Amino acid sequence: MNSVETLIATLSGWVWGPPMLTLLVGTGLYLTVLLKGLQFRALPLAFRLIFHKDHSHEGDISHFAALMTALAATVGIGNMTQANSTAKIFETTFHIAPWVTGVVLMVLTALVIVGGIRSIGKFTSVLVPFMIVGYVGASLTVLALNVSEIPHAFGLIFQHALSPAAASGGFAGATIAAAMRFGIARGVFSNESGLGSAPIAAAAARTHDPVKQALVSMTQTFIDTLVVVGAMMNLEFVWNFSDLMNGMMAIPNLIGLLLLSRVVKEETDRYFKSLLPSPLQQERE
Repeated sequence: MNSVETLIATLSGWVWGPPMLTLLVGTGLYLTVLLKGLQFRALPLAFRLIFHKDHSHEGDISHFAALMTALAATVGIGNMTQANSTAKIFETTFHIAPWVTGVVLMVLTALVIVGGIRSIGKFTSVLVPFMIVGYVGASLTVLALNVSEIPHAFGLIFQHALSPAAASGGFAGATIAAAMRFGIARGVFSNESGLGSAPIAAAAARTHDPVKQALVSMTQTFIDTLVVVGAMMNLEFVWNFSDLMNGMMAIPNLIGLLLLSRVVKEETDRYFKSLLPSPLQQERE
């Protein structure tokens, strides 16, 4: 098992090397410039579209259900890591064996996904809003209970960041590269940006225009910024394996985004032009 863990860690390091980081960040910057900062200027419209229903168009679930389905895997920590964390909590607190937690999670997940995208959409539409409120509420509660330690924590951050050791280490390219590698990998792991997994749910949304659902899906990253075996694996292995799988998904998806960027630009321009009043409407006004 140690050899497998070492192999996964090595492969993860290769996948999330400088070429991958350049591709990920570069694609994001390129599309931001190409679409003129769409994720910033169209965010209010995107939030309004979340609750807009297109009953008369093709698709299986609503905009809201598609967004909640995507958020179900991105709020908090990803599926494999989540199973691992849940199993460790139950083992530590209630002395329940990790494999038992894994089996229970597998059964509960099967009950939801066996009904297809509609079943998943209905379930996540109810669960995820409460999950988000609970996750944020728990974080704020922890901060409130330890509010007296917050100034000390910030003090330690600035103290060590400005220390001679930190300054000398900051000039070391390997240290900076490692920080970027883990920072970006964990950031992508949190919101799945660039992986191409969230569009699976978005593709099932009822809408007559793909740009409308794209705008709704865009809010996922804003809101957020392999289930059975994860419960019984070593946590470091789970993180390395998740990083590796995320990277392997991201590479072809990012290349596809670059190849289709012209289509994305054309479709986006067409949609926003359709929102403008026609010459006939302007004359009537």
